[in-house]
Amino acid sequence: MITRLAKFILLATAACFLSSCAFVHQPIAISLQITPNEVLDAPAGQPCLLFAEIEGVDVDAGSAVTVSASATDADISPCTWQLSGDGIIEFAVTPDPASTGNRVQVVLVAEIEGTVRQDICVLHVTDALSEDGAISRAREAEEIRHEFYEWMIETCPSIPAETSGAWTGIPIRPHRLVVSHYVFFSGDWEIVIWWHVTTPPHDWARIYIRRRFTDRTPWIAAEISSLLNGELPRAIDPPELVFR
Repeated sequence: MITRLAKFILLATAACFLSSCAFVHQPIAISLQITPNEVLDAPAGQPCLLFAEIEGVDVDAGSAVTVSASATDADISPCTWQLSGDGIIEFAVTPDPASTGNRVQVVLVAEIEGTVRQDICVLHVTDALSEDGAISRAREAEEIRHEFYEWMIETCPSIPAETSGAWTGIPIRPHRLVVSHYVFFSGDWEIVIWWHVTTPPHDWARIYIRRRFTDRTPWIAAEISSLLNGELPRAIDPPELVFR
């Protein structure tokens, strides 16, 4: 039989054990997700802008999460961040010319108080556009963007003017046939334009707008049903995912 002394010792031991458990470090339930997680047409030597969402950082606790990115055969800028709360980070991955035809794996790691999360994006590296091809694509994209600009200013009054010099343009999905794609970035905005390379009445053009560091998906979108027929932009449902 258990004596009273033995019962006391057992109860005291259990109480101490339960009390000590309160001080055991519990993992922090942070999440990390790169968008997109695969890029099928990433031209060599050209930056591909990716972004990632971090959630679960307790601002009230004063914790900070350290995020780092790495890749084989590619340059990443920036490659480290310190975040004090949930948010979206963006970074450019530029595949080395020598990696053409290969896959580049981008690894993003978030760490906070011993808890580590990791996500991966794969870039399929393709041939870069020729200089003449890149210039021609940029001019065409700028002309189409101009057709949307009045709608853009009405919809987003704070968006930079098209002639302000705030925009940087990059061709995306350059090896897709029939439909061309182009992305413009400013400090706070992302615009993607894609258009059907054909004759009226099927020469449509579309645009979406995303608020950088805020939106995981496109915010608003519009379409011109026929460029050469002079149709006006009309709002459409934005795509569910960003284009890269």
